[in-house]
Amino acid sequence: ERPASGSRRSVLMWLVLIAMQPILALSSEGMWNTAFSWCSEAQTTRCSHRQPLSTAPASNIFPTVHRRAPGAVPPGTAFARLQGQHLPLPTSAWWENLALAADQPYSDADAFQMPYVVSTHGGALRVAQPFPVTTTSMAGQSFSFEAGLHIGARESHKLTGPVVEASDELSVTLGWWQSDLAKEAHSSGGFRVPLVRGSPYITAEYSGATPLVQAQHALRVDSGGSSKIVVDGKSHPCDGHHKVRGLILSLDLQHSDTTWLLFSPSTVEWTCRPAPFSITATTPLHGSIRMALANNCTTGAETWQCEGAPQGRDASAYMALLNKHAGSYPTRVVVDFAVEGDVGAVRWLWESKTITGWPTQPLLQLAWPLHMPLLRPSVVAGAAPTPFSDVRGVPVALVGNSWELRYRLFPDAGLHAPRPIADSFRRDLLKALQGDQSFDLPLGYRLGVGDTYLSSRMLARLARLLAIADELGESGKAYFEDMLHRLEKRLE
Repeated sequence: ERPASGSRRSVLMWLVLIAMQPILALSSEGMWNTAFSWCSEAQTTRCSHRQPLSTAPASNIFPTVHRRAPGAVPPGTAFARLQGQHLPLPTSAWWENLALAADQPYSDADAFQMPYVVSTHGGALRVAQPFPVTTTSMAGQSFSFEAGLHIGARESHKLTGPVVEASDELSVTLGWWQSDLAKEAHSSGGFRVPLVRGSPYITAEYSGATPLVQAQHALRVDSGGSSKIVVDGKSHPCDGHHKVRGLILSLDLQHSDTTWLLFSPSTVEWTCRPAPFSITATTPLHGSIRMALANNCTTGAETWQCEGAPQGRDASAYMALLNKHAGSYPTRVVVDFAVEGDVGAVRWLWESKTITGWPTQPLLQLAWPLHMPLLRPSVVAGAAPTPFSDVRGVPVALVGNSWELRYRLFPDAGLHAPRPIADSFRRDLLKALQGDQSFDLPLGYRLGVGDTYLSSRMLARLARLLAIADELGESGKAYFEDMLHRLEKRLE
């Protein structure tokens, strides 16, 4: 609302804020959109939204743009449900790469679920552990799906997918089904994977499909020349014939020197093959299983991930934590925020389910170093080290169905910089400002025939010049009055 009365400074602040609003929305688009959606999901009674400019499907307003670049792939079947509902495609989501094509044959079609790197291929979800890669000039991370696991179904050749069934700021649910891509939430004949960021487990929910977990390399061979898996603490042969049943199955893979845990309903019977490794349920399942990497340095054989542990690492404490909390798994996340004085609070609330036959437990999630100073100390699970390390650091295991992160905010400083301008810079700033004092929108934009994107940016530029001039003490100069009048006219 425009000030009814007051000093020229209050009028200036009002004009500058209006002019800068488009550029703020453009530069922080994800933050604005996400904040509104968090609020509406968690507190619909107190939140309101501006009326949309249009409720017509975007496809009725804007033409379809076809990719023409060599090697470009169109959005694949994963987007079919969103397209069928005339919803915008989430082209800035963390999981976008998973949905670029129905079957990704190229190396960039992966997503960082945190802590795992995941991709879809051949009717299955591929899961790999990332590891940091550093040189003298860069820091990044890499991974190898050949050293990880594939989670799918024995009927994968009959299934269509993945389909994006649901998504929010921190999760996406992918589904593979026997019939059309618009399968409802409780359909049979397939499986779905709720990928939730920060979960140390990968969960698959089956509806009449037969669980299948496999790798591209072999189970470890013991000194007697045989391969075994451990089921609820007891060793069993993995020979393609022996059937096992239990809650916790431990799989020790030789090539990657990793130990994975498979969490299952106690009623499921499994058959294991050692090379290449696979474990398959004997009958279709209506229920869920979970997988988790428990140790990436089981014997010390892989030097790249066993630095300082030539004989392997003891992961018993972390395994115990995984075993205790494996029964409850997150399916989606509701995020809300609040501002209290100079503190901003962001709350993550996970919705969860429980594996059949398992006790309900608080969720086990991972937090990275950037989270820890923001979290309350009471949510830290303990000192059990995790096997993960990536470009963001080493994550810590936390227990709880919700997090609250508290950010210390800058006090409201208006449009001025939080620090005074150094005297050594004033001359150069004034010189640059005087060179821009005659800046104006081109004639076409002044007549109202320019595009809104560039015009908003140019209005924001003019507003910022006024704010800088005011901070430099130039608001009493004639050119300042001219610029202020020019901004007011252009906004009209």
